[in-house]
Amino acid sequence: MGLSAPIHVLSAGSTVRGLRALAPALGDLIGRPIVVATDHGHNILAAARAGGLDAHALLLPRDMIEELIAAGALAGPRTELGAVATSAVVARGAAAPGVETMEGLRAALLRARRVLITTAPSGVHMTVVIGALGLRGEVEGKLMRFDKSSDINAWLAREGDADALGFGPTTEIVGVDGVTHGGLLPNEAQMVLPYAAAATAQAFGDPDVRTLLAALTSADARAAFEATGMTYARPSPAA
Repeated sequence: MGLSAPIHVLSAGSTVRGLRALAPALGDLIGRPIVVATDHGHNILAAARAGGLDAHALLLPRDMIEELIAAGALAGPRTELGAVATSAVVARGAAAPGVETMEGLRAALLRARRVLITTAPSGVHMTVVIGALGLRGEVEGKLMRFDKSSDINAWLAREGDADALGFGPTTEIVGVDGVTHGGLLPNEAQMVLPYAAAATAQAFGDPDVRTLLAALTSADARAAFEATGMTYARPSPAA
């Protein structure tokens, strides 16, 4: 299937909310509608490896972008975005779990009646953290695994379980209806993924796609991504 008149951008879940907020203004800037779709980052990676994507540009964790550029599926250079940290999430109205220290995280995991994690990288990381805290035996029976963070949010919003504690990328939690951001994990338990964007090989010659990628580094774009919880490195103070 050939590329259609709109610009199609495929984003991992951690960057899709910021991108969707930007899409109308980006479309006005370029003069073409921006159509945003999303999937698991690993699903996007696999489809891009197989050459099965009808898209102009991808937003993914930086290591995936680099892999696809090296494989020729994407055209470099990559466009750097911000980074996404891991946070706790609770049902709306639930008490703050106090996970910002290792002691608090440990206590919150023991206190929770259910612990919600994904089968995606954030969930794999949390299983490592739980083991490092020596809590595998105490927590394993309380674990509920979901395909993606939006499924955790949907479950919490539907059930309203104040005794459940979930974990996922910050940008998939902040400002989402029905749930409350439960705090960033402490540095010792943190996973931070940098994100980037790039054009697909077949779309790199389209100047509108290159304009879109450049616009993702603008002040307005940065503000839109930061509003979802994405972080950017702060410049060093002038000497």
